[in-house]
Amino acid sequence: MKSNLLFRGAHDSRHRAFSRTDLAALIGVVALLSLLVFPVLAREADSAERAVCLNNMQRIMAAVAMYSTDNNDSLPHPSWGSDLTGPDNWCYATRLPTGQSAPIATGKGGPDAHAKQIPFYLAGQLARFLESQRVLVCPTDWRDSMGSKSFLYFGRPQKLTSYAMNGTVGGYPRGPRLFPDGTTYKTTDFLPTNILLWEQSERDPFYFNDAGENPEVIGEGLSQRHATANGEGLGTVGRSGGTVDFMKSGAFTNLQRTAKKPNDLLCGPGYR
Repeated sequence: MKSNLLFRGAHDSRHRAFSRTDLAALIGVVALLSLLVFPVLAREADSAERAVCLNNMQRIMAAVAMYSTDNNDSLPHPSWGSDLTGPDNWCYATRLPTGQSAPIATGKGGPDAHAKQIPFYLAGQLARFLESQRVLVCPTDWRDSMGSKSFLYFGRPQKLTSYAMNGTVGGYPRGPRLFPDGTTYKTTDFLPTNILLWEQSERDPFYFNDAGENPEVIGEGLSQRHATANGEGLGTVGRSGGTVDFMKSGAFTNLQRTAKKPNDLLCGPGYR
């Protein structure tokens, strides 16, 4: 009889339910681990996405160089024209050989609207030098656009790229009628450190009405989707000499505001 009582006691101890204290302790441990682990995972994910974004910019700038080599040193067009109109450009053609105009994607579903613009990317000036249209998209921008900032993404007229080319390449803003037919300046018209491409600000869907920007408009500046340790925004930039790097959004804005022209952003023949 004694042995049976001991057996039941051992059996009962193995199947004892969690008490409220045990459950509270377990929840506390899980919460603590979350506080420790999630920031580390987030930093690692952001670091990986930054590396991809920088690599994207390198590939685009390499494509720019190859295009220029094939076109008597002329640069691809930055694009100019609201809602995917104007000249064919580095990112997309505004009209296919069939006569079809590039579709505006404002207010439509993300992936579907994006897919309808792919044929126009393929007919653009740099597509044959790039392995995929995905090179034109920062992974952080894509993740945010499919999640927390989807309402901004859905409002973008063009959904092909996260990056924008400096309008000064096509004669803007100093003389917007200078190259009405899509002609551009040559690579030799720019210094190696001049910024020709940058990661576009994601704060307003209007900034994505085409794939180029007026470098003097401060709102249409550098993205802040990547951040420094103190929270200041970072974005990738591509320079005429083929180098790419991250730039602080404040430093980019300072180039826009400065009275000293030309500089690395307000550059090219239009500022001389």
